[in-house]
Amino acid sequence: PNDEPTEQHAALNLELLRYASSEPARAHTPERVLHSGCAVPVQYMDLVAACAALPLKLERKPQLVLPLIHLVVHRLLLAHPSLPPASAPDINCVRERLCASRLHARLLGWPTLTPMRELKSHNIGRFVALTGNVVRVSNMRPHVTSLQFECARCKCTETVYIQDGKYSAPATCGAGTCRAKALALVRSNARMADWQKIRLQELPSEDAAEAGRVPRTVDVELSFDLVDVCMPGDTVTISGTIKAESVEEHGGGRGASKQQKTIWCLYVDANSVAIAKNARSASEGGAAAASASNSRTASDRDAHFSPGELQMIREIRNEPEVFKLLVNSLSPGIFGHELVKAGLALSLFGGTPRPVRGKGGRARSDPHMLIVGDPGMGK
Repeated sequence: PNDEPTEQHAALNLELLRYASSEPARAHTPERVLHSGCAVPVQYMDLVAACAALPLKLERKPQLVLPLIHLVVHRLLLAHPSLPPASAPDINCVRERLCASRLHARLLGWPTLTPMRELKSHNIGRFVALTGNVVRVSNMRPHVTSLQFECARCKCTETVYIQDGKYSAPATCGAGTCRAKALALVRSNARMADWQKIRLQELPSEDAAEAGRVPRTVDVELSFDLVDVCMPGDTVTISGTIKAESVEEHGGGRGASKQQKTIWCLYVDANSVAIAKNARSASEGGAAAASASNSRTASDRDAHFSPGELQMIREIRNEPEVFKLLVNSLSPGIFGHELVKAGLALSLFGGTPRPVRGKGGRARSDPHMLIVGDPGMGK
């Protein structure tokens, strides 16, 4: 918002107008967008079909292209034929709500996934897609997006937009010939948005060179409708911009380590979150669908066994010590530790059922296991 339009902005706007005239873009309706938390899903293939050169520009300069995509999508919805004319009465106030909302285009289906080992300093400022497991989720916090300052002499106000958590307060009043230096912050007029930070851990690699090393992690910042769309344990694909912040801003360093102001940390400013596990997706404004792991499909109900598998099931049923067979089948590559394996087996396959509130039926409680021992012993 603080930048003046340039010829580059105009050229990108012309390319985006081709996407705005495409059929997938016109399929979005104002009512659906407002219901989904002002998030508009934009598929990568639809963007490429309308303007082939735009994805490369988006990858290299996301801070220039993304705001223009938001703007074009917003203008497209304001001109949607389902909206009543500006002079006609609008019972649901859809046009007013749409004008007052901040829309976000959520880019989905980015074709290239960047491994976390390739997140280096040369990727700062680029648009990437990452996949991994969510291992930590912070609480929601209000994030200030704009501040308003009021001149003590002429009472004129000036709005300052905040980008990446940084802003500069106006030194003098910009109204006419006032030029007063006493500008007070009007806290009641500050605009805020939901903000959250998660930590993403890379998926286990099949590369032999990566075996045995500690998995890499990267922090991801979520805002607006992306807040609270995922939880620890979810496998997600995140598309966003690689950014960097100093160690002090990242929350680390005291004493001597805090003096190292040249050390920066990489993080991802997320644009979209697609959840693979539990079949939940944030593309529709964070609406969570039912868990796919809890639903039984027709193929599960119609599962059949081969004659050899049926014979093995009969032999296990006639086994006098089934629990001993189960313990020995747990991690057979680790010799001994029968008591530890027995405890793990009881935790995995046992458990006390508990009633589910408001839904009827019973569910098994989550197991919690802690294995303590020396390093390299197969825990």
